[in-house]
Amino acid sequence: MATVRIPFRDARGLIVKLVEADETDPLLGQIAELERERDELRTHLSEAESRRAIESNRLHSEQREAHETGERVEARMLDLLGGVYRESAAWLDEKIRLREERDAEAARANQYERALVQAQNEARLLRLDGLSITAGHGLDSSDLQ
Repeated sequence: MATVRIPFRDARGLIVKLVEADETDPLLGQIAELERERDELRTHLSEAESRRAIESNRLHSEQREAHETGERVEARMLDLLGGVYRESAAWLDEKIRLREERDAEAARANQYERALVQAQNEARLLRLDGLSITAGHGLDSSDLQ
């Protein structure tokens, strides 16, 4: 009768115990089957862990890219808002300049109108004075024209 040595391994695959059994023992077949299943499960676990690591890296990459894209979009929005602000400020400055020009022109027109009214009033007074002067010298209003 031959004996078979059966190694028992820990989670890292290291042999922790060695058991000897008769090769005709019916449990040897079950042990071999269980070991094959264990090895298959380890293989599946290793593949799953590899897929998880790949997926995790992909997700981190997508998150980083989304964050960078968000920063670029935010920077672009700030540029656009800055441009709108500058355009609005320029438009407002132009509107203020035009209003000041209009006000200055209105002030000049008012000043001109006041000067014109004053000149007309002075001319009227001079004509009236002239009429009163000429009335004393025998002249009439037709001589003044």
